[in-house]
Amino acid sequence: PESFCQLFHLKSLDLSDCHELRELPEYFGNLFELDSLNLTSCCKLQVLPESLCKLSKLRCLNLSYCMRLDKLPSSFGDLKLQSLDISSTVSLNALPDSITEMTSLTRFGATEGTPKVIASFRKIQKHLNFPGIIEHGVQEIENKGCSSIVKLAQLTCYQMHVSQLQNVRNPEDAEIAKLRDKSDLRQLTLRWGNQGGEGKSILENLVPPQTLDSFCLGGYMSKDFPKWMSDISSYLPSLTYLGLCDLGTCDTLPSFGQLPNLRGISMENIPNVRKIGKEFFGRGRKCIKLRSIQLWLMENLAELWTTRSGEENEEFLIPNLHHLSVFNCRN
Repeated sequence: PESFCQLFHLKSLDLSDCHELRELPEYFGNLFELDSLNLTSCCKLQVLPESLCKLSKLRCLNLSYCMRLDKLPSSFGDLKLQSLDISSTVSLNALPDSITEMTSLTRFGATEGTPKVIASFRKIQKHLNFPGIIEHGVQEIENKGCSSIVKLAQLTCYQMHVSQLQNVRNPEDAEIAKLRDKSDLRQLTLRWGNQGGEGKSILENLVPPQTLDSFCLGGYMSKDFPKWMSDISSYLPSLTYLGLCDLGTCDTLPSFGQLPNLRGISMENIPNVRKIGKEFFGRGRKCIKLRSIQLWLMENLAELWTTRSGEENEEFLIPNLHHLSVFNCRN
C-alpha cells in the first residue's frame, strides 16, 4: 500500500520470497533512511520505480532470483551502494552504463544471467577493481617441496577463485590453506586444469567455511566426492548457489537437494550422469527455496525426477521452481 512509504525512519526492509509482489509503490523513494533492501526471489517483480534511486542512504540491495525483472532504472548509478547482487535475474537484458560510476560499490554478485549481463558484470568488476577478491593459480614451489596453495592460509577475502589444482601434489598442502577458517569467505570457486588428475584427496582437505553462499567446482576428475560434499547440507547450510562443471568421471550426485537454502544449481558437461533421481533429494524433503536449475551439455542425462519416485501423480518436490534451462542434453 502507498501508506507503507510513510515509514520514514525505516532502515532495513526484507521482502525476500514475496512471490506475489509485482511492483514497489511509486513513492518508495520516500523511505529516506533505508540502508538495506532485500528483494531476493520476488519472482513476479518486473520493474523498480525510478524513485528507488533517490534513496541516498541505501547501501545493500539484493535483487537475486528476481526472475522477471527485465530492467533497472536509468538513474540506477545515482545510488551509493556498497553491495549489489543480481544473481539469476535471468530476464534482465542489460545493465545501465551508470553502474560503472558506482565507486562506492565493493561487492557485486552475478552468478547467473544472460550472456550480455554477465559480460557487463565482468567488465564492471574489472573497471571498479573490487577489494576482497583473490584469484590464485596454484603452482609448485620446487625449492620448498610444496605448492603455492599454502599461501592462502594468510589471506582474508569474501570471494576466492583457485585454479590449476592439479599442481597440488600433497593433500597436506590443501589442509594448510585452512579454507574452513575463513569466516569472511562467501563465494568460492575450485578448479582443476585440463590435465585433471585424481582430486578426491585434495578436495577432502579444502572444506569451505559454513558461511559460504556460493560454491563452484570445475574440472574435478574423481568418480566420487569426499565426505563433506556427500553430506553437504551439514557442512554448508548457508549455500544458496552451486555450480558444477566439467566433471568427467562422476556418475552419481550427492543429495544436493537437501541444502536448506539452495536457490540455484547449474550443472554443465557431466557426461556420465544419466539420472538425477531420488539420491538428489536424499530423505525426500522438498526443495522449498530452489528457484533455478540449469542443465547444459549433459549428453547422457535421460531423467530428471521431480517427485520421490519419478511418477507424475506424486507430490512435486520443487514447488517454487521458476526457471529450468536445458541445453544440449540429447537424451
